[in-house]
Amino acid sequence: MHIVRTITLSVLLVALAISARGDDLESGFKSPPDSARPHTWWHWMNGNVTKEGITKDLEAMKRIGLGGFQAFSVTDKIPPGPVKYMSPEWLDMMGHAVHEADRLGLQMCMHNCAGWSSSGGPWITPELSMQELVFSETQATGGKDLEIQLSQPEAKLNFYRDIAVVAFPTLKGDADGKTGFRLSDWTWKIDRNSPRADRKPDSQIMPDSRTAPDGDVIHRKDIVILTDKMDERGNLKWSAPAGDWTIVRFGHTTTGRTDHPAPEGGEGLECDKLSKAAAKFSWDHTVARVMEQAGPLVGKAFNNVLIDSYEVGFTNWTGGFDKIFEKHSGYDLIPYLPAITGRVIDNVDTTERFLWDFRRTIADTMAENYFGAFKELAHQNHMVLSIEPYGPGGFDDFQIAAVADIPMGEFWVDRPDAWHFWSVKLASSAAHALGEQFAGAESFTAGPPGSSFRNHPYTLKTLGDTYFARGLNRIIFHSNVHQPWGDDVLPGMTMGPHGIQMNRNNTWHKEARPWMDSLARTQFVLQQGQYVSDLCYLAAEDAPQTPLNRQDMSPIPPAGYDYDVLHASLVMQMSVKDGRLTMPSGMSYRVLVLPNNPRMRPELLAKIKELADAGASIYGPRPVASPSLQDQPKSDERVKQLGEELWGSGKIQSNMPLDDYLTSLKLPPDFEYRWHDHEPVQINAAHRHVGDREVYFVANAQRRPVEFEATFRAQGAIELWHPEDGSIEPYYVNDPTNEHRTKLPMYLDPAQSVFVVFHGKSGKDTFTSFTQAGHMPADGSKLVRDDGKLMVDGFANGAYIASAVKATKTVKIEQLAGPTDLTGPWTVHFPKGWGAPESIEFPKLIDWTNSGNFDIQHFSGTATYRLKFPVKAEQLSAGTLAQLDLGDVQVMATVKLNGKDLGLLWKPPFRVDVTQALKEGDNDLEVRVTNLWINRLIGDDNYPPQVDYLKTNGIEAIPQWLLEGKPRPESKRKTFITWRHYTATDPLSPSGLLGPVKLIWGKEVEMK
Repeated sequence: MHIVRTITLSVLLVALAISARGDDLESGFKSPPDSARPHTWWHWMNGNVTKEGITKDLEAMKRIGLGGFQAFSVTDKIPPGPVKYMSPEWLDMMGHAVHEADRLGLQMCMHNCAGWSSSGGPWITPELSMQELVFSETQATGGKDLEIQLSQPEAKLNFYRDIAVVAFPTLKGDADGKTGFRLSDWTWKIDRNSPRADRKPDSQIMPDSRTAPDGDVIHRKDIVILTDKMDERGNLKWSAPAGDWTIVRFGHTTTGRTDHPAPEGGEGLECDKLSKAAAKFSWDHTVARVMEQAGPLVGKAFNNVLIDSYEVGFTNWTGGFDKIFEKHSGYDLIPYLPAITGRVIDNVDTTERFLWDFRRTIADTMAENYFGAFKELAHQNHMVLSIEPYGPGGFDDFQIAAVADIPMGEFWVDRPDAWHFWSVKLASSAAHALGEQFAGAESFTAGPPGSSFRNHPYTLKTLGDTYFARGLNRIIFHSNVHQPWGDDVLPGMTMGPHGIQMNRNNTWHKEARPWMDSLARTQFVLQQGQYVSDLCYLAAEDAPQTPLNRQDMSPIPPAGYDYDVLHASLVMQMSVKDGRLTMPSGMSYRVLVLPNNPRMRPELLAKIKELADAGASIYGPRPVASPSLQDQPKSDERVKQLGEELWGSGKIQSNMPLDDYLTSLKLPPDFEYRWHDHEPVQINAAHRHVGDREVYFVANAQRRPVEFEATFRAQGAIELWHPEDGSIEPYYVNDPTNEHRTKLPMYLDPAQSVFVVFHGKSGKDTFTSFTQAGHMPADGSKLVRDDGKLMVDGFANGAYIASAVKATKTVKIEQLAGPTDLTGPWTVHFPKGWGAPESIEFPKLIDWTNSGNFDIQHFSGTATYRLKFPVKAEQLSAGTLAQLDLGDVQVMATVKLNGKDLGLLWKPPFRVDVTQALKEGDNDLEVRVTNLWINRLIGDDNYPPQVDYLKTNGIEAIPQWLLEGKPRPESKRKTFITWRHYTATDPLSPSGLLGPVKLIWGKEVEMK
C-alpha cells in the first residue's frame, strides 16, 4: 500500500471588471466570465509591428477565448524593423492596440518599459539611474597638518557624487599594504553584484561567527568624520592626531545597468530603484505616454501595468540615503560606513547588525520608492499593478509580493531550475492573505527545445495543473508573439528562441478554444471564496529574502497540509477569531509557523505574543536576540523577556515535530491519497472554501489513467465538476469517517482534472465502493440517476457492484456487442498550396510520416478524414449507449457525425459519446486532424533558405520584401520563420489519425 498526503485589490480592482464574489458558483463554472479567462504575453519584436497584424492578433486572441494580454516590446535576437520604440509611429500603434482591445472586450496590461527587465530607457540620466557605493582608500601618518589629494572612487559613465570622508586608525592587519581581517562574504553582504563562485540564496546570508583579532577592530570612538574637510576637487586638509590613519572617501556612481532586451529606441539606463522621483520619471516617459494614446480607455481597456521579474542587479545607494537610513533605523549611518569595506566596527556582532540594518533599509526603501511608487501611480490612474516579485536584487520577495495588486510567479516548460518552482507559491500566498482575486503566472515559458513547436494543449496540461494546485488562478501564456506580416508568411515571427509559440500562426491555435474554456472554468472556481491553508509560515525579517521550495523549508510542511508564506507586515495585521489567525481580508490559518531563525525584532515578537495571548496556535523556535543594531541593548533585553513569557509558559510549541503538534490540535490532513498499483500515482490538489461549499481541485499529474482512494477533510453531498466540458455530476460513492472526513475512490483519465465539491448533507443512494471486475469502472462507466432511478452506464460485460454499509447492489451487463472497428478505407483531404494531394485514399490508417509521399510526410496543418460506415437497427435498441474511440491522435481532432458537431478532442482518451448522433443505415464520419509545425519545418530545410541564418539560428536581417510589405517570393519552401528550429536531418514527429478507430457499445441498466 502506497500513501501520499498532499495539498500542495484591496482597492481598484473594479477597473478590471471582475466578477462579483457572490456570483453563483455553478453558473459561473458553466459559463465563465471574461475575468476568469487566461491572458497572454504579447511580444512586439524589435519594431516589426503593423496595425493590420495588431488587429489580426487581437481578434485571434478573442476568438480562442483569451481575456487579455500583457504588451511587451523586446528584441531577443530579432533584427530591427521600421517602428522604433516610443516613436510617434510606435505610440500610434499602441493607441491602435488599446482601442482594438476595447472593441473586442480584451484587457490590456503594459510592461512598464522596453525589454522585460526592469524600468529604464534612454531618458534615464546617470543621476536618475541605479546607484552603488564606491570608495577609495588613502594611508596617512598623523601628528601634523595634512593636505592630501584623495583619489576619486570609480565613476561609471563619468558620473560620481561624494557621500562622506571617514578616517580611523590603520588596523594592524592592514599595515604595509596588506589586507587584514574582513567579515566573511563581506562583498556579498553589501553588494549583490559582486562575483562569488558559491552564491547562496538571498535568504541564506549568514552572519560571521568568528571573533576579530584585537588589532583588526575599528573602535567606534576612534572614527573621525572628515567630510567637511575635503573640497569639491578631493583636496583634504586635516590636522591629524598622531599615528597611522586610513582615510576612506565614500561616494556613489551609477551601476550602469540597462533595461533589456530592449528594442531600438528603448535601450537605456535603469532608473534608481531607491528614488520615488526616478520611478515617476520612468513612468512619465513610458506608461504615461501610452496613456495619452489611450485617452478615456485608461482604467478601462488599458487597466494594468507590469513590472516583470527583476534582472538588473543590486543597488545600495541613492541621493540622501543616509537620511533615509537614520529615519528607518534610528541612528546615523555615516560612522558605520567603514563596515562597507568589510572591516569590523567594535566587534563582529555589531558590524553584522549594522549590515543587517543596511540591507533591510535598502529592501524597505525599494518596496516603498520603486514598487510602491509604481502602485501609487497605477492607482492614481485607476489601474492596477502586476508584479513578478523576485529576482537577484536587494529586496524582500515576500514584501514585494504584498505590494502587488496582482502578484505573479512564473513556470517554464522543460526547465529544472528550482527558483521558479516556488514563485507561484510566493505570489499566491500574498494574494490569499490580502484577499486579492488573482494570483497570476507567466506560464509555460520555454526555450529550446520547448520553444520548437513541440508543445500543444495536452503536453502542457499537467504542468498547468501543478501550479493551479500551488495557488495559481490566472494563466498568462508565454508567449503570443505579434505577427506583423501577411497570412502567407507562416509560422512567421518568433520571440527569438523563446516561447511556446502561442500565436495565431501556430497550427493548433485556431483549435485552442476548448482548452481555453477548460482553463477559464478552472480559473473561475479557483478565483472564488478563500483558499484553505492550515499553515502560515512567517518569513524571516532578513533582507534580501527569497522563498524556498517546500522540501527545503524548515520545518517541512507535513504531507497533507497546505501552507502560505507571508511577510512580517502581513502577520502584523492578524487577529485571532475562534482560535484562527485571521487577516482583515477574512483569510485565516490554523497554525503560525515561526522562521527557523534565532533573531527577531521585538516589535514583531510582541505581535506574536498578542496573538498567542488571544489563543492562536503558534509553533517554532525561540529567538534569542534582535538582528538589528537599533535601540540596543534594550531590543535584545525585550526579545529575551518576551521569549521567556512565551516559550517559558508553553504558549508556543517547539519541542515536538510539527506533524505531531498538528495531531495534538486534532487537525487531520486536509487531503491525502493512496493507491494499490505498483507504479506510483501523483495527484495534485488544492482546496477552497466557497460559501457553503468545500471545493477541492484534484488533478492527475501523469499521462496515464490512474485509480486511487482520496481522503478529504469535508463531508456532505458530493458532485464532480468537469472543467473540460462544464458538466456537473452527482457522485454517489464515498465513505464518511469519524474525523469529519470523507474517503472517495477515484479514477482519472490521463492528465484529467476535476473539482470535487462538497455541500449540504450527504445525498441518497451513496455507496462506499463501486466496482467492476475488482476495480473502479473506467471508460465512461458510472452510476447515474435518471428520473429517480439509480442506473449504471456500463461499457463492459460483467457484474457492477455498489457496496454500502448495510446493503450491496449488483447488476450484470451481458451480451454487449464487441467494438465495431472502423478500419477504412478513409478519404483524406489536405488543403491547397501545401504540396500534399487535395484528396487521397488511405486503405488503412497510417502515420503521415510513413506515407512515402514527401509532402504528406512533411505536411503541417489540418487535414480532414472521411468515412462512411453502416449501423444496423438492432445495434440501436433501447438503452444502448455508444462511444466513438479514435485511438491515437497526433495531436488533436474535431469530430462530426452525420453533420452533428461533436466537438474537439485535444487530450486522451480521444473518445466521444455518439449515442444521439448515430442512425440506422449509412453514417458519415468526418474527423479534422491537426498536427504540429515540426514536419514542414524539417521538410523545408531541404530547400534553399529565403534568408541568411546566423550560427545562433537567428536570422541575420529581415528580408526587404517583408519590410516593404510585398508578397513572399516564389520558393519550394512553404514556410518562413525567424528562428531555425530544425534541420533537414531531424526526426519527423508522428502525425495524423493513427487509430484504431472503434465504436464502443454500452448499455444503461437500472440498479435495483
